[in-house]
Amino acid sequence: MTKTVYLHVGPHKTGTTMIQKACLDNRDVLGEHGISYPSLYFSAIGHHELVNTVRRRAISDEHLDVLAEEHDKVVLSSENFIHFTAQDWSYLNERLSQFDVRVIYAWRRSSLKMYSMWQESIKHGGTIPFHAFYYKDLIRPGASRSLMQTLNIDAMAFVFGKERVHILDFDALSESQTLVSTFFDVLGIDGSIIDTSTQGQGFKNEALDPVTIEVLRFLNTLSEKAGHPKGAKTREVFLSMKASFADELEQVTQLMTGCVESWDVGDYFVDKATESAFKNRFLANIISYKPKNRTKNIQVINQDWLLNDRAYSLISNMHRQVIAHC
Repeated sequence: MTKTVYLHVGPHKTGTTMIQKACLDNRDVLGEHGISYPSLYFSAIGHHELVNTVRRRAISDEHLDVLAEEHDKVVLSSENFIHFTAQDWSYLNERLSQFDVRVIYAWRRSSLKMYSMWQESIKHGGTIPFHAFYYKDLIRPGASRSLMQTLNIDAMAFVFGKERVHILDFDALSESQTLVSTFFDVLGIDGSIIDTSTQGQGFKNEALDPVTIEVLRFLNTLSEKAGHPKGAKTREVFLSMKASFADELEQVTQLMTGCVESWDVGDYFVDKATESAFKNRFLANIISYKPKNRTKNIQVINQDWLLNDRAYSLISNMHRQVIAHC
């Protein structure tokens, strides 16, 4: 019997960490039902090393033998799959030709996702304000893989076959709190038997409040100007020291008063256009589809707060302390 490989491709900010954590915590349960969440290519809580291996064109016959020795169903999960080119997908399909390859993609409405993606970029050392981050996609929405997500699905459907692509309606499943259980339903296991009681322990990737994310963005800017390597270290140290910065953060919050911009996102033209494209092309592939007109209020601090002389002094002081612990 041909074994099945499920590629869980994310993308980012669609509950991927929750699903990976559930797979990791329930490896024994999965195994009892003929499903492997293998150690091969494993890094952190997902199979991120497979992404690097594909890019190096380095999947060996030995690797394939290891996968073949797993259970009848194998789950390989990484949100970084979403960055693959058409050539990457073709190579992966060729190397996995002995398996029945299926793709699981979580679809989240575009403008609702962009704010979360921007926050994620700041958490990993980014310095770009939200407006600039969004604008580069908004000026060419039809060519943006973040907004026009059918571009991602088209690439995978072309390589693996449209009938092998399973699309989770992230917004609907999140609303009903059934995202994780539905993922396991796709694998052929009753999602209700999956233990998610430890979801809150470790590997958290929670949203940050507007003040904290703006402070972190500027700390990243100072680190970048000082020549420090870009990455998540500044964020990790800053958050670990946040309690000791209570006085500084209280003053910064006061400086930011009046500089808060607020929008309702989720029902823009791009959301309607991309939802229409999804329905027209992949409605039969979408699991638990529910039409959405939900909006979400987001808040961003504009940069006018930095015009106050006290602002730079406060941030610089915090930055010196953070760098000393990096």
